[in-house]
Amino acid sequence: MNGIVCAAAAPAINAVLYSGACKYAAGSSVRRTLCRASAFAVLAAGTALECAVLILQRGMPAGMLVALSAAVVCAATDAATGYVFDVVTLSALSFSFCASTFGHALPSSLAGAAACGGLYYVLYIVTGRRGIGLGDVKLAACIGAGLGVARGAEAAGVAFIAGGCWAAVLLMRGARRRSEMRFAPYMAAGALTCAAWSVLA
Repeated sequence: MNGIVCAAAAPAINAVLYSGACKYAAGSSVRRTLCRASAFAVLAAGTALECAVLILQRGMPAGMLVALSAAVVCAATDAATGYVFDVVTLSALSFSFCASTFGHALPSSLAGAAACGGLYYVLYIVTGRRGIGLGDVKLAACIGAGLGVARGAEAAGVAFIAGGCWAAVLLMRGARRRSEMRFAPYMAAGALTCAAWSVLA
């Protein structure tokens, strides 16, 4: 897919995924948080960054586009509510597998999902289910399915470096060691950075 076409499609995809998250959370206080202006501001900023990255691309598999959109939407929902919704990650993951099947790239997509999701699942177990949530594991699988093993691993590396740097800043400001840290925004930053770097490098 052409980069400009992807950039034009991204806001619509993000709106559909975010709407799905809102419907999934219907009838709860989480839904009200997702509908606040601050949550939409995070989504808009993430979408703008995504579009900028997509414009740089000369060609992009449909699965990668949806993975980046899912990462941006999950960053917005996690920042606003602390939740990464299955309706976003599993829908995007399913689409990535379907798209890669038609593009004859299913083995690469499956390998990326297994490698990235597996890495985060190990961290989920090692941290006693506190540092990484299952929503992060599913988002990692989604990113891996769209970006592949190598770029997915690079995205994870960028996410951990960015998250670690911000955690160090918070600790220096006096935050407690067990303070909650929502990780999806860093995962989205890693995915977008690696997508951009693949063009600029």
